[in-house]
Formats: sequence, C-alpha cells, structure tokens
Amino acid sequence: MPTVSLIRLPLYEQIYRVLKSQIAAGELPPGSPISDYEVATRLSVSRTPAREAIKRLVQEGLIQVHPNRRLSVVQPTAREMAETYAMRAALEGLAAGMAAQNPMRRHLLADAQAALDEVTSDVNQMTPSRWGQVNSLFHDAIIRVAGCEPLERMLDSMRIKITLCRASALSKVRQFELAWDEHREILGLVLDGKATDAERKMRAHIVSAGERVIKAVFGHASEFAAANNWMLDD
Repeated sequence: MPTVSLIRLPLYEQIYRVLKSQIAAGELPPGSPISDYEVATRLSVSRTPAREAIKRLVQEGLIQVHPNRRLSVVQPTAREMAETYAMRAALEGLAAGMAAQNPMRRHLLADAQAALDEVTSDVNQMTPSRWGQVNSLFHDAIIRVAGCEPLERMLDSMRIKITLCRASALSKVRQFELAWDEHREILGLVLDGKATDAERKMRAHIVSAGERVIKAVFGHASEFAAANNWMLDD
C-alpha cells in the first residue's frame, strides 16, 4: 500500500478555520466581541496563534477593529445587507433559471435533493449550524449547476458579505420551515425545467428572507424596500 503523506495544518490555521466556521454558522454572530485571550481560553491554545488567526479574519473583513482597539465580528449596516440581498436575489435568480435549462440538472442536483429529503417536519428543531449547512448546500448547488463562471465569480466576490448576512439570519431568524418549503419548491421548478418560474421564485425567496433578517436585526427594513422592490414588479 502506498504511503499517504498528511500535512498537519499550523495551529493558527486550525484556529482560523474554527472561528470562520463559527461565524458562518451564527455561533459567533455579527457584533459579537472577540479577543485573542477569549479565543485562547475557549479553545485551550496559546494567545499567539489565536492572535494570528484573528488577524487573518480582520484582513478578510469578517472581524473589525474599533478605535479603542476592541475587536468584534463585523455587523453589516442595514444598507449593506439590503444591497447584498438585492444582488443575491438578482444573481441567484438568474442562476436558478440557468440551472433549469441544464440537461444534466437531475444528476447534478442529486445531493441537494437528498439533503432536503433528509429534513423532516421537525425542521424548526434543527440547530442553526446544521440549517446553515443545508442552506448553503442548496444555494451553492443551484449556482454550480447554472454553469456560468462569470456569475459564480460575481457571487464569490460577495462571499464575505453573504457570510455575514447569513450569520445574522441564523442568529436572529429561526423560520427554517418556511425557507425549507421554499427550497423544495425552487428545486422542483428547476428539476422540471421551468426556468422562468424558478428564476422568479428564487428571487422572491431571497428578497423575503432579506426583509425578515433586516427587520429582525434593525427593527425596520426601509433601506431594504428601496433596494429590492423593483425586482418583484415584473
């Protein structure tokens, strides 16, 4: 049997991945204070690799440094969130329509369909972390099956903002069953090749999700209405 060489990741890289995963899952929600001391204590590591991991997250835009040198997970403004959801709705709506025209869609979306099929009527009892995984799998699968590299690049350039918006959603809004039902409807439209309906439903799904999240975080959605209403008029 050939020897398999395993590469052990540096400790700071392991800490970085843990923290990034916790931010994405809403376990470290936007606005949460963070420090190398807290991270080192919680993960039972020294402060130096914890500091390096946090520094990398600052560079990526997931953690911000305040004037008093206090650190916290970035909380997007209402306008930033509204603009992110508006862009996602437009781009992912287009992706759903394109995916519905892919002749290999049933084969390529098998994993996404299986993941949705595993979710029971107790969907609202799922942990935010588990729902975040299922949600990301669904949206990423639709984008991938669309097979449009320019569209993928545009969404990838928004990855940090999307991560923070999803983290806000997971920490503030627990209407998983509603989102699950919408996912199943969108997937059905895509699998049936109904491109126009799939595009419209995906756009409406992301718009309504954005409105719920922004209202939950900020208590209003005035910026959201201005950024998104035009997409529901056609």
